[in-house]
Parts: sequence; C-alpha cells; structure tokens
Amino acid sequence: MVVLNYQNWYNFLMKKYDVIIVGAGPAGLSAAKILAENNKKVLVLEKNLAIGPKVCGGGLTMKDFSMGIPESLADKTFNDVVLHTPLVKDIIKAKKPYVATIKRERLGEYLAQEARNAGAEIRTNESVTKVFQDKIITSNNEEIGFDYLIGADGSNSIVRRYLKIPVEKKMLAFHYLVPKKFEHMEYFFDAKMFNTGYAWIFPFNEFTSIGCCAGDRYDIKKLQQNFHLLLKNLSIDISGLKIKGWFINYDYRGFQFDNIFLAGDAAGFASGFTGEGIYFAMIAGQEIARKILDPNYKTPKITGILKIKNIHEKHLNNLNKNQAFAQFAFTFGGLIFKTGLYDKKLIDLFG
Repeated sequence: MVVLNYQNWYNFLMKKYDVIIVGAGPAGLSAAKILAENNKKVLVLEKNLAIGPKVCGGGLTMKDFSMGIPESLADKTFNDVVLHTPLVKDIIKAKKPYVATIKRERLGEYLAQEARNAGAEIRTNESVTKVFQDKIITSNNEEIGFDYLIGADGSNSIVRRYLKIPVEKKMLAFHYLVPKKFEHMEYFFDAKMFNTGYAWIFPFNEFTSIGCCAGDRYDIKKLQQNFHLLLKNLSIDISGLKIKGWFINYDYRGFQFDNIFLAGDAAGFASGFTGEGIYFAMIAGQEIARKILDPNYKTPKITGILKIKNIHEKHLNNLNKNQAFAQFAFTFGGLIFKTGLYDKKLIDLFG
C-alpha cells in the first residue's frame, strides 16, 4: 500500500510539462516547434501581451531566411548596402538581395503559429516570477513543473539570474522610428563617434529605423550626443519622436546547466561585433531542442555559430584596445573596400 503525504499529493496534482520555455522570441519558438513536433508536452510563457513586438532595428540577413522564414515576411530586401567610413562612402552591391528588414511582430506571429501548429501551448501576458530546479511560479501564482526548462527570455533573463550567471558583456543600442523613407540600407563606422559600434539606417515600407549601438562601457551620454550630431549632419528630423533603447547580451558562458538551458540573448549568443542575434538565436533554439530529444546529440550548429561569434569578438577585442587604432582600421578598411576587391567578404559578413 502506497501512502501519499501532503507533498506527494501536491506534486501529483501540480500541472507539469516535459519542457517549459520562458520567452516567445525566435529562440524559444524555434525550440518549441521542434519539441512539439516530436510529441513533447511544451509550454511557452511570454510576459508581453503580444508575441513579437520588440525594440529592435529589424535587420535580417539571408542566413535568417535559410532557417525557414518566408522571404514574403520581409518588409524590404536590398542587394546593396551603403557603407560610410571616416574618409569614403561605398556601395556594396550584389546580384541578389543579401539583407532585409522585417517587423518583429510579423516574425513573431509567424514563428508562434508554426509552434502552435506543431502542438505547443503558448500563453501571453504571463511572466515567470520564480525559478526552481523542477518548477516555476508564474505571475498568476501558478506552480508548474517541468522536466526541462529553456530560458529564452532576453538580456535580463530570470532563468540566467536563477543560475547565478552574470552579464558583463553588453551592447547598448537605441533608435528612432522616422516617418521619412530611405532608399538604401546604410551603415556608419566612425570610432570617434561610436567607438567600436556603428550607426544604421534600416528602411521599412512605412518608416525607417535610424539608430546606433556601442559597447555599454562607452559613455552613454556621449554616444547619444554623437548620434544626434550624425542625425543633424544628415538633416534627419526627429522632432516629436521618442528614442527607444535596449541592451544586447553577448556574454556567452554556456547553454546547458543540467536540465536547464539558455538560448538567444539569455545565453549571450549574439555577436558582440555586429549585434546580430536572430539567426544565432534560432540556431540555438533548434539545437537545444534536439539536445533535449537526444541527450547524446553534439549540437554541431551551436559549435559553428560560436566559431563565428569568437571570430567577430576577436576583431572587437583588437579594436577595443585603442580608439585611435579602431579609427585607423575603419579608415583604412573603407579605402580598401572602395577598390571592390573585398565586396564578397563584406557581403558574407552582412548576409
């Protein structure tokens, strides 16, 4: 005869899932789709009321579309990018589009529907307030058990905080959504203005994201002043517009911690050099799902994106050593790229 005490009864009655995913971004939804397709009971919890909207420049590369995102979701595609460096302006052209812009709500809605179609349960307007090794507590004061937990909840991840993993490497980014329409996607590299970061112009059909980013150790007030100086020099009117900012975590310290995983910005998978995150996030989400399905799986694609990330950040570290050297590198690089000999390498970097 089995005697059930109060705790045993409580555990028996508590709702439980094979996998709980915190955050309905590209990483979490990519993982949810694969897990649900393989008959795992999956719950995705999203703290926001709607899935997708996020303060983000909205730039995509063709690598993102290789992940199964329909090109029809893109707002605009570009087969050229205008590159501004301290001495020259260059246009990097290709025969086919290699970069695009996309509204994050459209991307989120698509990925969420894919996950739902596979059988995942998605709840919005419900955050996680506490994390334990085998359960979470939600903002509705509900305790839900899990076999596996995936923290895909961004730079300020509650799952990462539970694991006591600090975030010391971050990029600060901010932008305006300007009603004026621009023809080209543009990048501005100038170490005196943006240190090792850059400014951008990303056109959409109805507006343009114009912003900049730099490492968070760069003086934020100075960064904003330089950004506004650039806007003034370009005669871009921002009167009446609200600036929006966000952090990008690139402090990667692992993705698996027993039965708890970190993906996307929560893990620090973004590139510290370019800020690129969507492609890396989707790869990480998919690979983590495969690891949960097969504990012996070696996650080769995570190994691949970490190699890219390490190359990017090796360049970043070299540039960070000295602002004068960074300015020289941007200036010399602009002159070299003007020759057209390295267009393919730049296109590979961008797209």
